[in-house]
Amino acid sequence: VDADIDKFRIKQIDHKKLLPVLRELEFKSLVSEFENLTGAEPLPVIESKPAEEIKVKNAKELARALQTAKDKGALAVLAVTEDTGDLFEENRKMCFVTGNKQYYSFPVSEEYMKVFGNTAEDPNIIIIGHDIKKLMLVLKKQGIELKGKLFDTLIASSLLNADSPANEIKDVASRYLGIDIGADGCVSCLPAAYGEMQKRLKDAGLYGLFEDIEMPLPVDQLREILQEVLDSENLN
Repeated sequence: VDADIDKFRIKQIDHKKLLPVLRELEFKSLVSEFENLTGAEPLPVIESKPAEEIKVKNAKELARALQTAKDKGALAVLAVTEDTGDLFEENRKMCFVTGNKQYYSFPVSEEYMKVFGNTAEDPNIIIIGHDIKKLMLVLKKQGIELKGKLFDTLIASSLLNADSPANEIKDVASRYLGIDIGADGCVSCLPAAYGEMQKRLKDAGLYGLFEDIEMPLPVDQLREILQEVLDSENLN
């Protein structure tokens, strides 16, 4: 019998090729282990200086800052509050970033939100956020609907770390960027996290699942829920 003995030798496991198979078969514990072997493990965390917050003073200043994001074709944004972080408190503010070292904040008011909506509703802008469903609900209450491509770092983190419940924005920053961020400056890490997580999703063979299924479904479901809420309010 002719046989190539080398083909029967035990060889080093190709972790990157095996990982998509384990995902498909939903071997979650093995997926978690193999992610660590393929470079998805957290980076050594270093303390990061808080990003500089620039509080917008008027609508014209806001428009100028947003133009920078528009020129880049991407807008990283979060809705936060001064105290509790509850997206639905009346004292919430909006934060967005145009660079990694600083971020802008402005109060949620009719004047500011009208200016913000002109950029956020641009279909040519990529909106980067963490838990975009909540962000969409906040914006919808202000009459703003996101129409461009969306990238949710919460959903991306959940896909890349199927067995881990630690997918808050601070976890994303430490796991993918190796930095420890404060709550106020968390929006500043989103542009860098977007680039790194997009790369890892593609390397793991998960980007198609993320873009075609995971992102559209929550957004469509939220739009239906919002419409039902609005219809109910109109009836009352």
